[in-house]
Amino acid sequence: MEATSPKVSDIHDCIGTLIHIARMHHRNIDRIGTQAGLNRSPCMLLLYLNERGELPSQVELASHFDISPACIARTVKALSADGLIERAEAAEDPRRNRIAITDQGRDRANEIGRRFAAFDRRAFDGFTAAELDRFHAFLQRIEQNLRRAECEADTKGSV
Repeated sequence: MEATSPKVSDIHDCIGTLIHIARMHHRNIDRIGTQAGLNRSPCMLLLYLNERGELPSQVELASHFDISPACIARTVKALSADGLIERAEAAEDPRRNRIAITDQGRDRANEIGRRFAAFDRRAFDGFTAAELDRFHAFLQRIEQNLRRAECEADTKGSV
């Protein structure tokens, strides 16, 4: 039996569902962060610092999150004012700041992380580990296809 290509309308339905799921997830992550007293960017920065062993610079953080150094500087300033992180002069270059999470920041990040994990687990209620693995593999295939299409568009000028 030969496999048939999916109909464009079915593809559009799947993409619409993925977009809707992503929006729902962001909305709920924002709600959890707001309940913890933080917007999304400060939450993500705090969680990243909590998981990371070394102390990144503001430039490295801007690069990691793909946002401007000015935006990182504002977020760092706000988190620092709340006592959740602190800036330390980099030993190798006194003009650069290294960002470290404080004990208070670590406590807040751990609480936010627990809430995020509980929400994410709820999103996958009823899935077996094997189903989740298959779903993840499908998403990775979509991601690879989109990356290939981006590369082709960059070299040929169209998708």
